[in-house]
Amino acid sequence: MIKHIRHFWATSIRYQLVGGFVLVLALLMTILVIDLVGRQRDFLQHQSLGQTGNLAEILATTSTSWVLSNDVVGLQEVIHSIMRDPDVRYAMLLTPDGRVLAHNQPGLTGRYLRDATSRSLLDGAPTLKTLVASDSLIDVAAPVMAGERLLGWARVGIGQERIAENLRQVKAQGVFFILVAIIVGALFAIFMANWLTKALNRLVDATERVSAGQRGFRVEFKRKDEIGKLGDDFNLMIKALEEDEERIRLAQRELQLANARLNGIID
Repeated sequence: MIKHIRHFWATSIRYQLVGGFVLVLALLMTILVIDLVGRQRDFLQHQSLGQTGNLAEILATTSTSWVLSNDVVGLQEVIHSIMRDPDVRYAMLLTPDGRVLAHNQPGLTGRYLRDATSRSLLDGAPTLKTLVASDSLIDVAAPVMAGERLLGWARVGIGQERIAENLRQVKAQGVFFILVAIIVGALFAIFMANWLTKALNRLVDATERVSAGQRGFRVEFKRKDEIGKLGDDFNLMIKALEEDEERIRLAQRELQLANARLNGIID
């Protein structure tokens, strides 16, 4: 397989130009799309993190009076208002020791959350905390404060499905642009390769004609680049070859005449 690829690659400069140009273009476009998708993912995750933090702080601020009055109905209303955001998976209010004051699943009210993520809040300082930041979920907890006293925690979890869908669209568009760039680049490379190799093919044909013994022709190029200079040098070579062959023929004729005279004298 590798042998066939090498043979194909070395067959023609035209193939080398087109293949090399398309390969480099595809590589650069792929790197560009990967970088674009990465930047877009970081931006969307940062945006989602900020949105989740804002919702957690809003939940903490609006629920302070309800926590102080231990109004479960009021707390559930606040949770319900947060859940209107379609991206929110869950919202809850916890006591400092992890007991659920209110939850979007009312059946969890009064229970203690003992999972590792929830336990990380027990000894934490009363500041905004990012508990989970993955490709599928952002979970942020904001302290519910009454002056300097910690009343509890407001937690909001936002799913990343919309971000994942946006990234899929960006990737699909990136692949489309890569394909378009490769097609356009290939057409341009073919045009350039044909333009460059057309003159080289004329030189190759002229070289074969010289090898076959043809003389008396010249290769005319209306170019000022290296190929044009190569054509001029080829014409000079043909001229020098013809002049050398003419001198050889004259020398051979003179030698034949001299031999004839010498044979006449001997005879």
